[in-house]
Amino acid sequence: MTRLFEIVQMLAAARRPMTGADLAERLEVTPRTVYRDVAALQAMRIPIEGERGYRDETGRTTDRVLRPFALVYFSETANLVAWCELRQAIRHFRPDRVTDARLAGGHFRGDGARLRKLWTEGWTQGPT
Repeated sequence: MTRLFEIVQMLAAARRPMTGADLAERLEVTPRTVYRDVAALQAMRIPIEGERGYRDETGRTTDRVLRPFALVYFSETANLVAWCELRQAIRHFRPDRVTDARLAGGHFRGDGARLRKLWTEGWTQGPT
């Protein structure tokens, strides 16, 4: 709870918009942890606004090849759970932030159960 309070205080004191990377550096956590914390604050109805570009850490848009296997709802938004070939990891994507999508062709039959198991095993590790 302390980190959540710190995020609120940092944002309230900021004279300019802060990025997730800025907050992460100051809090000594990963940007992904900051995004989770902000989502938790928003779920508690704390009014935090912002934009998250569908972009990498340098501000460039990225092209991803995904193997989607679940659609979940968190904090009133849909999230696509997929294996990301670029990051070689399970990632969550907000479909409303995807600017372009195409079927790549081919299938990944047989990987669904393995990917779901990998995803659920990550739940027990907790946030970083």
